[in-house]
Amino acid sequence: MSLNQNVIVGANDFGSIASIFAAGDAGLSTYPITNLLTPQLYLPAKFTTNDPTKTWFTLDLQKVRTVSLSALLKHNLTYAGTWRIRGYDDDPNVAAPVFDSGIMTIFPPISGYGVLPWGEFAWGGSIEEYVATTPLGFNRHSILPYTDAMLARYIRYDISDPSNNDFPTIARCWTSYGYQPSLNVSYGAKIIPIDETEVSSSRSGVRHYGRIVKRKSLNMTFELLPIKEVLFNIFGPIHLRTGKAGELLALLQPLDAETWFFESVFGNLTETEASEHTFYNRMSTALTIDEAI
Repeated sequence: MSLNQNVIVGANDFGSIASIFAAGDAGLSTYPITNLLTPQLYLPAKFTTNDPTKTWFTLDLQKVRTVSLSALLKHNLTYAGTWRIRGYDDDPNVAAPVFDSGIMTIFPPISGYGVLPWGEFAWGGSIEEYVATTPLGFNRHSILPYTDAMLARYIRYDISDPSNNDFPTIARCWTSYGYQPSLNVSYGAKIIPIDETEVSSSRSGVRHYGRIVKRKSLNMTFELLPIKEVLFNIFGPIHLRTGKAGELLALLQPLDAETWFFESVFGNLTETEASEHTFYNRMSTALTIDEAI
């Protein structure tokens, strides 16, 4: 099925069974390139250079798999940076790619920015950099939902960010199938900012702010979906298999790249909700995803 505007949810990261087939750089000894495939976001992969000829890596998914969602999670790439994805169904040293995304900007451009009744003109037409910069902002991710699912075993990621004062650092590379419901989530879906920054106040009323901790939460309800669609795509793989300890990546509006920074969440379920028989041959359920930081 081709990509549409219904929410897309990935809950089966192939990175858990993948390996690094090849890479232009092994990474720092304390933050090796293999950290791209580990779930701990506090253990990133850090390149030892920002030379674009060396900041690349290729995943081996062990067999040909259906991929419809890829992402570089919690990275430090700048506005000047770009990335590119190519997929192969055989050894990339000899086979032609079955998919090539072309060169993509780290932050998708905003159409009409500075021309619309709101906002001011910004070179590059992207969201303001101060919004997307940690620690004052949220985690920055680069995400690609595929227009059509790709059948590939090897996936190569090329990163170019030569003007970065720090070397490219990426916490995780996400590669999965993405489920899109036949009926979109109900109106009322919420993206919730959570600010748990440490605050202390003196008797004079002066406030002091400690560690800045910000994240998002996505809450959405699925209603009147066919029974087997719920069981085979939500209840089974997400509620039962993934559970609260597993990770999910969700895009609320996958066709609107301009909103991805704000309306995408990578994290964990806060609860495993009930799936309810609400009508003949139909079920309803819900997902609440708390962003991982």
